[in-house]
Amino acid sequence: MPTIKTSSPIEQCETWIESNPCPPNEDGAPRVAHWIYKASLAFKLRRLSTETARPLIEKHMTREPRPGEIEQAIPRAYEQEFNGNSSRTSEPKAEYDPAKLERIANRINFDVHPNGSRLDHLGVAGTGLQPDSCTRYERGERIWIGTTKDARRGELYVHGGDQEDFRCLDHLREGNEGVWFLSNPVTGEAAEGVGTVNEFYAKGESWRSEENVTSWRYLLIESDKATENLWLRMLVQAPLAISAIYTSGSRSIYTLVYCYIDF
Repeated sequence: MPTIKTSSPIEQCETWIESNPCPPNEDGAPRVAHWIYKASLAFKLRRLSTETARPLIEKHMTREPRPGEIEQAIPRAYEQEFNGNSSRTSEPKAEYDPAKLERIANRINFDVHPNGSRLDHLGVAGTGLQPDSCTRYERGERIWIGTTKDARRGELYVHGGDQEDFRCLDHLREGNEGVWFLSNPVTGEAAEGVGTVNEFYAKGESWRSEENVTSWRYLLIESDKATENLWLRMLVQAPLAISAIYTSGSRSIYTLVYCYIDF
């Protein structure tokens, strides 16, 4: 019987790097820091030891590593757990407590109106329930935009730089039942093994997963159950760096909170 030669984990990882090289360290390119995490995930799937992963990542980087960035990315990737269909274990669902909301809201004795008249007074940035200018992106960052709720691929808009072209979004002005966007920037590349494998995505690709995010700049706070009056009165009292408050489909009030975590 002929012997079947199998490649070692490090050979498999070298092959992966050939197909997924570290991006150049320049404006408009995907972030090198995200590539480090992406490479760490790929190395974990190929069963490469963490001790071998570090020098291999540093060897193929297009810039000098920043203090601690490789050491932080590797354990975060290697500790990532997946179940049988590659989805993550869900967090406990938060319970809505209307009595608690009313108690907090009633600590102030005035109403907060959607037009932002009281929001300015209370120092909330991005005031008024407006969908535009609700996020801040850096030059060259990519924003994921989709026209169906659960789309994986969506569309990409590049903010600033030579690649920026607002005309690519003109077709979204009308004719769509809804438009979704991610408030945090993404790589613009497919992350493999993070979604369900099917006839359309043979490798479980996704363009809008945790692995695609390049910077955790915002978190979203919302409630589909709270009344507008109580919710706004609670929000303006919260010790949060609120960047924008806006509505979505007349269903709930969304609040973007600035909480910058870069990797």
